[in-house]
Amino acid sequence: MAKLKAVLLDLDGTLRDTRDAIYAAYQQAIKAHTGRDATRDEIKPHVHHHSVVHKAFAGHISFEQFEETYAGFVDPAIDAARLYAGAESLLGRLRAEGYKIAIVTSASQQKTEKFLETLKIADKCDSIVGMNRERKPKPAPDLLEIALRELRCRPAEAIMVGDMVVDIQAAHAAGMRGVGITHGFATRAELALAGAEIIIDTLAQLPAAIKEIEAK
Repeated sequence: MAKLKAVLLDLDGTLRDTRDAIYAAYQQAIKAHTGRDATRDEIKPHVHHHSVVHKAFAGHISFEQFEETYAGFVDPAIDAARLYAGAESLLGRLRAEGYKIAIVTSASQQKTEKFLETLKIADKCDSIVGMNRERKPKPAPDLLEIALRELRCRPAEAIMVGDMVVDIQAAHAAGMRGVGITHGFATRAELALAGAEIIIDTLAQLPAAIKEIEAK
């Protein structure tokens, strides 16, 4: 297998630890509109995008209402979120080794760009692809396909790294291989069931995983 050209990385649960912030915001938004105290276990199957959570728990109101309430709770907490250990150095190492880097997230495009700029790592990324009204969230391949076009890479020349089942599903839908990471929202068993080609536990293990993929 030839050397890969690009590494696509999810953001929440992969590069930054937002698990507590996201779950708490969903719980608060659901309670605000339904009076119900939803548990993390109840929310987990729907957590990959707030439109799915809205449909599952608060379909009696408009998505716009739910989104506004959720944003009011999650935005301050997300702004305070920090990168996982080694995330910044990993991006620098991948760039130094000649890989193109894309951040591919179902979070807002504008908010993602702002977050990466605040942490001064936006310049380490060759492409930043997030959600807007015209794009479909993962597991649809749309976001990954946009990144591939911007990076000028074929699916076989890139991998997708993510912590959720939908990251792996989106990778396969786009014709790419998926690397699962266990420090986010999904378990090792869930990532394996989704068909992740390799599963790692920390970002420090990603360079070795890339070499393993290239050797196959």
